[in-house]
Amino acid sequence: MNTEKLLIEIQKAEKDYKEKSATNGSNFNLFWILGNEQNEIHHSAIIGTLLNPKDSHGQNDVYLKFFIEVIQDAFLNVGKTIPLNTQTSTLEIEKSIGPISNDYLQGGRIDLYLEDDTQNVLIIENKIFAQDQIGQLVRYNNYAKNYKKRAIILYLSPFGQPPNTVSIEFPSINESGVNVNDELKANEHFHIISYKIEIIEWLEKCIEYNNKQDLQKINALLIHYKEMIDYLTGNRTNKLTMDIEKQILENTDSSKLLAETYYKMLVTGIKALKNELSTEFDCRDYIYQMELGRFNEYSIRLYIEFYTYEDKPYFSIHTDKDVDAKIEPLADLASFLLSLNLEKGNNLHDFGFKYFEILKSNSDNNYLIKLNDKEYRKELIASVKKEIDSIKSDIKKFISEYK
Repeated sequence: MNTEKLLIEIQKAEKDYKEKSATNGSNFNLFWILGNEQNEIHHSAIIGTLLNPKDSHGQNDVYLKFFIEVIQDAFLNVGKTIPLNTQTSTLEIEKSIGPISNDYLQGGRIDLYLEDDTQNVLIIENKIFAQDQIGQLVRYNNYAKNYKKRAIILYLSPFGQPPNTVSIEFPSINESGVNVNDELKANEHFHIISYKIEIIEWLEKCIEYNNKQDLQKINALLIHYKEMIDYLTGNRTNKLTMDIEKQILENTDSSKLLAETYYKMLVTGIKALKNELSTEFDCRDYIYQMELGRFNEYSIRLYIEFYTYEDKPYFSIHTDKDVDAKIEPLADLASFLLSLNLEKGNNLHDFGFKYFEILKSNSDNNYLIKLNDKEYRKELIASVKKEIDSIKSDIKKFISEYK
């Protein structure tokens, strides 16, 4: 079959699937309705609820034991055990460990924090779409050492991606007395787990248990949640997927050519957009920051970030992550920022953020066309610059006029 006929067959399979799924309820999912699939706080809340032996699910430490079983299987390869006493464990979501120090070696908030009655600790850093913060895992590791906790740190990402160097690097003194950059090591100081493998396996264990115990209300939530994770991580299999896989297996040469060409156009478009944004905002790597002034004794900065995730480009703007919005003198500023249509952040480190509509989802049928259209990218960047300048001006005015 040539490439044109392969496309026709795939389009036909897609049309048939859409017509059937529109009426059989297969597109219905609570989390898609609420729009929570990319919000780290909501993921942490769901996972934390299940892991907490004292939560309202009423199953004590059953779900936590399943989680330990799944994680322990991964740990067997590195010769470690998880000593956490599940019956005496308590859980905190977004646990504060103090203000972030100027050297980024202390403080912050831990997404999920479990501790038993003998100071065994399980720390989970949950990363969906957010960028790693400076010294993030270093600060968690230092907290455990400072308070003599026997801690295991888990870095949870969608596909098992490792943390960025910025999160695990810290200054240290070598044997010659020279100050150098050192870093935490995977499978020694922290361990990487994924939504795609470990979280899915854990949810399957929980769902199987719930079925046996006839816990239908809890299972309804978990089935929806697992389906959403399957979708986010590419695990979701349906008739359309199987039909397309069948066509690919029967037409490997044409399929390979289509995939290679599509990905090449995708990479080219993303690279062009990133380069043009970097030039416009004088970015280094993916981040640009500016000082906007001082609010009381606090330095207020604005960050602009450009990054890609799963080949999708994102562009966000947010205020200084290192300032805690719960500090009393900053409450008025936080309220003002949110009044500028800055949304609440995916974690408690941000005052707020704004995603600009820069080809945010490749579900748009015109996604590839827009991404590779130089004039479209030019207009897009111009509109973003205008909006950023307006937000900068509003914040500076508020700071200067605040009494």
